[in-house]
Amino acid sequence: MEESKQAADTLRVAQSSGKSAATGLLWFGLHLAAVYVIAEFCWSWLPGRYHDWVLPVVDPGNHVSYFQFLYSHLFAFTFLPALVAGAANIHFRRIPALFVWIVPAAVLAYKVVTFPTTLFQDHYSVALHYYFGGGFSFGEFQNYRELFTIVAASPDATRAIEQSRFTGPFYAGLGYSLAALMAPNVRSFILANIPRTPSSKGDEQVSSENTAGTTYPAAPDGIQRRE
Repeated sequence: MEESKQAADTLRVAQSSGKSAATGLLWFGLHLAAVYVIAEFCWSWLPGRYHDWVLPVVDPGNHVSYFQFLYSHLFAFTFLPALVAGAANIHFRRIPALFVWIVPAAVLAYKVVTFPTTLFQDHYSVALHYYFGGGFSFGEFQNYRELFTIVAASPDATRAIEQSRFTGPFYAGLGYSLAALMAPNVRSFILANIPRTPSSKGDEQVSSENTAGTTYPAAPDGIQRRE
């Protein structure tokens, strides 16, 4: 009887652990998908709006082309949006979000290690420049024909595309996981610095609670105690 009870308890514990692991994997997949969505769409949409709307106002003399601006600010427009999105883990499952950077980091590390070089090149310096280096130079285009001409003629085109595919998700994963790591501290800081002004109704309730059950000493003879 006792052995069957222990076996049932062990089975319940195993089932609970399996459900927890499945839930954790599901949340990990959702967070990872969010990282790649940010790396793909936010990176291409936000720089375009900034380049067309904000840059002419803050820096009117800057006539950098769209693609040159886009690929020259890959880190800012992937890391920062992911940092903001990761801050939402104050309310959601944050433990799986702490590890989403591992997947894009592993993919990028594989690309760096297997990057093709010659015997006369320093493999890692060339590979790291290819996936992390800047210095892109793209001309402006007016239509898709000019765009394809620019991309075909530029030696930086392939490198830029590879960075957007592999380096961008790595930056986004770092920002997302860093925000999930800092979320509890940020929440505690915000709650600790919010000024609280108790209402008069609340004060009356606290006062009545404090005075409830209090026994007053009997008044001397001939003196009526005022309630």
